[in-house]
Amino acid sequence: MLFVNILTKGFDSPNGLAFLFPIILFKNILSEKFKIKIFFKKTKSIENCDVLLIESKFYKDKWKNYHNEIIKQFHSWKMKNIKVIFCDTTDSSSWIKSDIFDYVYKYAKGQLLKNKDLYLKKIYANRVYAEYYFKNKKVLDIKPEYSSPIKKNHLSKFCLSWNSGLANYSIFSPIVYKYTPFFYLHQSLSSQTNSFHPTEKEI
Repeated sequence: MLFVNILTKGFDSPNGLAFLFPIILFKNILSEKFKIKIFFKKTKSIENCDVLLIESKFYKDKWKNYHNEIIKQFHSWKMKNIKVIFCDTTDSSSWIKSDIFDYVYKYAKGQLLKNKDLYLKKIYANRVYAEYYFKNKKVLDIKPEYSSPIKKNHLSKFCLSWNSGLANYSIFSPIVYKYTPFFYLHQSLSSQTNSFHPTEKEI
C-alpha cells in the first residue's frame, strides 16, 4: 500500500475541479493500491506519506510575496526523502516553475511540448506560438517576457498528467460541481479515516 497525500487549493477553479474529480470518482478503485488523503491546508501531517502531490494552484497567489519560503519548504520535503510530485494545472504547455525542479521527484503537467528540448531555452512570452510571431513577424510586446529554462538533467522529471479533459461535462455537471465540495467535506469530516485536515500556519 502506497501512502499518498495531496495538497490542493480545492474546488474553487475549473482546473482544480478537474484535478480532484477523477480522484474522488475512482476512490474505491484507487484505494486497492493507494491510501490517499486530500489536504486543503498545509499541516505537519501532510508529510506522513510516501508520495506528496502538490497542486500548483495551492501556491499560485503566494509565489510573488513568499517565493523564498516556498522554496525552503520544497527543500525541506526533499531532505526528508518525501517524493514530491508537483502537479502543474495551468492551461498550457508553458509557464513552467523551473525553480522547483531541484526539489521535486516529478513535474506533472496536463500538456507538454512534444519536443521537450524547447524547455531548455528561453521562450518568448512563455508560449511557442508567441515565439514564432516574435521571430518571424517581429511582433513585440511593450514589456517582453521570457520563460525560465530548465536544466537538461531535469527533462526526465517531466511526466504527463491528467487534465481538464477528465472533468465532468455531463448535463448534470453544474449540479455535481456545486455540491461535490459540500458532500466531500461532510463525508471527510465525519469519516473515521478523516481525509480532511485543519491547518497550521499557512504560508
